[in-house]
Amino acid sequence: MGIDHHGARCALRQIEIKIPQPLPPRSGIFPRECWLHFPQSPLPDRNIDKNRASGQPQAARLVLELAAKGFTSSAMRFDFPIYLLRHGQTDWNRERRLQGWLDTELNATGRTQAAAQAQIMHAVQTGTKPLPLYSSPLTRAVQTADIVGAQLGAAPILDDRLREVHMGAWQGLTHIEIASHWPKAYHSHPTDFHLSINTKDGETLEALSNRLDSFLQGLCGPSIIVTHGIALQYMRGQLLGLDLAATANLGHEQAVIYAIQAGAENILRA
Repeated sequence: MGIDHHGARCALRQIEIKIPQPLPPRSGIFPRECWLHFPQSPLPDRNIDKNRASGQPQAARLVLELAAKGFTSSAMRFDFPIYLLRHGQTDWNRERRLQGWLDTELNATGRTQAAAQAQIMHAVQTGTKPLPLYSSPLTRAVQTADIVGAQLGAAPILDDRLREVHMGAWQGLTHIEIASHWPKAYHSHPTDFHLSINTKDGETLEALSNRLDSFLQGLCGPSIIVTHGIALQYMRGQLLGLDLAATANLGHEQAVIYAIQAGAENILRA
């Protein structure tokens, strides 16, 4: 299983900085310096979920509110690759049941998907030492990371900041059940991303972004990250320089790897 340790980090102090950093002895693979850039990026034209199209005005207000709080389309751009993985399928995924922080295990399909991700990373990874492998501590993510790590010879490093967004009172319920009990709230959001950050008594986008930004800002070299659907979407948006509306329309597939470097993304498939 993984080890509960945050690993070596670089502290970021301002936009576009260069931080001298000794090579950490734990891995021997990080560069001696971390370069990050935060250019502005225009909003791409994305489609929204027509089944919840009535939520557009509320979503637009949310974008403005977040912009007022400092959420912009700035990219967190790294000159080294970051490999983002969503955990394999669980029975609750198949049932369209919100998991959030509730613990579930991979099903047979999920284990097969994790094995496919392991094969992809094995083909991608170069050098004699494995890349650091970070994972959410939730069981479905750890099981995925264990399968990937066994192929690469890497022990997962568990980090609480990589948990899925907490979905409050809606955790454990299916989309059908939520729509039945809270029809106005459910149909007021145009995408699953908007819905997941606006759950009853759940975690806000501001809280989610604070912990995920903190994690990303500490990376100092090529890294593998195993996380969850909404958390992965958010990190993809940050690394690609997208704003909230564009981020909300990104995918979060299982069995693939999102390889992102210098603001460009490749989706790797078996």
